[in-house]
Amino acid sequence: MKKFMSLIFILICYSGVSFSQQGFDVIVAKTYRLKYKKVEKILPLVRRIMSNKGVVESSNEFNIFVLKDYPPNLALVDSLVAKFDVPLKQINVSIRLLLGYNPGPASLESEIPSVSDSTEVARLLGGFYDFGKITEVDMGFIRTEEKSTTTMNLGSGKYSITFEIDYIDNSSKIVKFRSFRLSEVVSDVQGKYLKPLINTSAEMKDGTTELITVFKKENSDKSLIVIVSVQSV
Repeated sequence: MKKFMSLIFILICYSGVSFSQQGFDVIVAKTYRLKYKKVEKILPLVRRIMSNKGVVESSNEFNIFVLKDYPPNLALVDSLVAKFDVPLKQINVSIRLLLGYNPGPASLESEIPSVSDSTEVARLLGGFYDFGKITEVDMGFIRTEEKSTTTMNLGSGKYSITFEIDYIDNSSKIVKFRSFRLSEVVSDVQGKYLKPLINTSAEMKDGTTELITVFKKENSDKSLIVIVSVQSV
């Protein structure tokens, strides 16, 4: 029965546009099939455009919806779908994890050399932090896309970074991170687990490098520094 109903739904969808009579004062049915975005994401927007006589039915399985409404409203939905159903934006994300030592003997005793671009790192820190020494922990690169949750492991698996890019505003070229979470992989008698360190959000201009956060480690004179670069493809 379920397969039969699905078949009926597909037949209705492929019927395209049907008119009960000529003119703009009659209800028209039209089928929309989304290629790139999920149908449930556009339905709230469609309902804002619909008249009080409009009716919308959808299928998440086939990623389509059928709208019955007046032709002017269908024309507005045509424009909405054309702008909404576009390929997800691909974004290159580079994450650099540094370790900042507070001024004092510990920063001098570390055998790990300081970062080679210390002047640029100091510029990104903006004078808000005073470290005696800054060393490189790790750097990672990944290509991701809008709306997807991405995880990157750094420091030989000691740290895990998870983030989700919410959307790209093409007019202002802004990359927005819905969430940016840094965790440390720790072990106890029960095994390994992720210890949350940072959970923040961020906005960056496309094609730039920015400081995302600085986290002071517990019972330590060291701080983790996270620097991110983004570039849309």
